[in-house]
Amino acid sequence: MVKKKKELSAAERQRNNNFAAAFDYLKRFHGITTQGDLAKAMGVNKDTITNILRFYTPVTEDKISKLMAAFDGMFNIQYLRGESDTMLARDVTKAPADIVTPVAAPASPTAIPEPYASIIAAKDETIILLRHQLKKLEETAERELADKDSHLATVKQQLEDLRIVLHNIQNGNPLAGYPFKIGVADDGEKPSPRQQK
Repeated sequence: MVKKKKELSAAERQRNNNFAAAFDYLKRFHGITTQGDLAKAMGVNKDTITNILRFYTPVTEDKISKLMAAFDGMFNIQYLRGESDTMLARDVTKAPADIVTPVAAPASPTAIPEPYASIIAAKDETIILLRHQLKKLEETAERELADKDSHLATVKQQLEDLRIVLHNIQNGNPLAGYPFKIGVADDGEKPSPRQQK
C-alpha cells in the first residue's frame, strides 16, 4: 500500500535520492526496467520501492542490506547511507560488453575499467546535482505561483468593486458604491468674506 507523504529529514532525503540514483543505474546497465523488477530482486513489496522513490518513507538499513545482497555488493554502502558521493564499490561493476543483462540472479562483480568508472561516477554526481537544481526550481516556481495567485485575488476584488459601482450607476444611484461620503469636498481653501457672512 502506498503511504501518505511525510516530511523526511535532510539525511533521509539524501538516502532516498541515492537509492533513486542506484535504481537509475540499474535501469541503465543491468536490465532492471521497473520498480517491480527491483522489488522482486530485493525480495520486497513493490509498494516499498514506490514509497521510497516518492519520498513517502525513508530508506532503512534493512532495505540497504537487501539492495546490497540483491546485487552482490555492487554499490558503496556509505553512498546508500548518504555518507559518500561514490555510488559503486571500488571492486565492482561490469565490463562494457557485459553491461546489459537482465538480473534474475546477479552475476559476480568484476572491476570496471578506469575510464568507464570515472565517467559513471561523473554521471552519478551530475544526476544528484540536477536533482538538487530541479528541487530549487520547483520551490521558486511554487513561490512565484503563490505571488501570482495573490495578485489575481486582488484583481478579482477590484473587478467585483467595479461591477458593484456599474450596477449602482445603471440603477440610478451612481454614488452608492463610491468609497467616500457624499457632500461638499474640502479643497483646503479659506472661505471668502461673503461666505463667512
